[in-house]
Order: sequence, then structure tokens, then C-alpha cells
Amino acid sequence: MQEIEWKGGNPSLEGLYFLAVKMGAGCYNFANWNGVSWEKSIEGSVITFCDAGSFI
Repeated sequence: MQEIEWKGGNPSLEGLYFLAVKMGAGCYNFANWNGVSWEKSIEGSVITFCDAGSFI
């Protein structure tokens, strides 16, 4: 099994990413980065992310 390569900050490219989100407890979700902000369906702060393609 390959380890997930988590990254901090914000992505340099627009697209779909797998996120670790802190909202009280931690959770995971997929969200779009539009170049300026996350388009996500859940509230909370993005802790880290990885490219959705590398996750799959």
C-alpha cells in the first residue's frame, strides 16, 4: 500500500483534491480548488490536501 503524500498551504493548480478537514474532530472529504478558495460542502478548516489522482 502506498502512503498518501499530504501537502500544506494551497494548491498551485485548480482541480479536485482529497482533504483532511478539522471541524471539531477531523474528517476527510473531496473538494474542488478554484484557484482562490475551496469549493467544499462541509464547514471546517482544511488542514492538508493531496491530489485526487494520486489518492486513487
